[in-house]
Amino acid sequence: MINSFTGAHYQHRFFRFTIIFILGAGVSVIFFIDSVKFWLPVRYNAIANRVDAIACINNCWHENLNYSLKRWKSMKRVEIPDDIRKFCDDIDLTNRSLILDCYSSMVPTLWIGKTRNAQVRLVLGLPVMLRPVQQYVKSTLTHLLRGLLRKRWTDTLIIIFLVDEDRAAVDELLLLIFRYFRRHIQGGLIDIMIPNRNFYNALNNCQSSERDNSTSGTGLSCRAPYLRWRDKQNFDYAYLMAYGSSLGHFYMQMEDDMTCDRDFFPVVFDAIENYSRHPFVLAEATAEGFRGKMFPANDTFQLAQFLLRRYDEMPCDWLYPLFVDAQANPRAANTGYQWSRKLVLKDRRYHHHDLCFHRGKFSSFKGKIVDIVF
Repeated sequence: MINSFTGAHYQHRFFRFTIIFILGAGVSVIFFIDSVKFWLPVRYNAIANRVDAIACINNCWHENLNYSLKRWKSMKRVEIPDDIRKFCDDIDLTNRSLILDCYSSMVPTLWIGKTRNAQVRLVLGLPVMLRPVQQYVKSTLTHLLRGLLRKRWTDTLIIIFLVDEDRAAVDELLLLIFRYFRRHIQGGLIDIMIPNRNFYNALNNCQSSERDNSTSGTGLSCRAPYLRWRDKQNFDYAYLMAYGSSLGHFYMQMEDDMTCDRDFFPVVFDAIENYSRHPFVLAEATAEGFRGKMFPANDTFQLAQFLLRRYDEMPCDWLYPLFVDAQANPRAANTGYQWSRKLVLKDRRYHHHDLCFHRGKFSSFKGKIVDIVF
């Protein structure tokens, strides 16, 4: 009898377990079906959007982004600042062969922006290049714009300078910028500029540098890839600074992989407003590299020429200190006020902190990894 009871007991437990298992499996199947029903449309839409984006890179990116062709054309800038001709005249005086037909080579391939009747107080130059692994420009611009008050838009201009030599990379960046920052472009805060490729012809001349030992198939001296990338950066900055100095009273060099403190713009504009009493050649928001460096327009104009004339000697972040040290001491409006060759811009809350930090691990030079230190 005990054995009979025990057998019935185990049969009952097995039956209950089987029922629970079947119910659990049924619930799992229901959840799985619901998940698939939800996931498939989302995945399909994501794939479809990606296909549309790729198609529009070459054909219709302005339409895909609800940015009509007519309005895009209306914002295409064609006027060239008068200072650009003076810039080219000065370059021709020292090295006419450096940039052949300089003025024509300085006419941008594309310049989108809102025409202003007067110079702004601050121009921020932001060279952007499609990086091999990860893009930072969206995050950089988003954080930067969060700290800029709407009333300061009329005082500020951000030039996004697309430096890629590959057209597909430029189109992809245009797609990204118009998708997320269309309102700022329409409002006149952001300009987009693609430089004229003829400006860079000297970089393609194997005889342009004798400092590098690498040779081409013809035996002529050529720059190694990293050195050419470094040389091109000097050309990029010179082109951008030439325009920046003509469009604003002060110019600040930025990079597309940096983040700035919320006090960045208040501190920068405070230095600009006090310039007559406390003049400077350089005001820096960080001691790192060439990012976060602000110059008065006249000095920016001269620095652009300096970088161009010595483009194959040193990288830009080694050249600008030589330029700053060579400049005459700035004069204050009143001799009783202070002047400074280099003004250090610091966080108002933590005076030992920089206002800007480098945050890009993957360099714009393919294969280069950058150590990030905070």
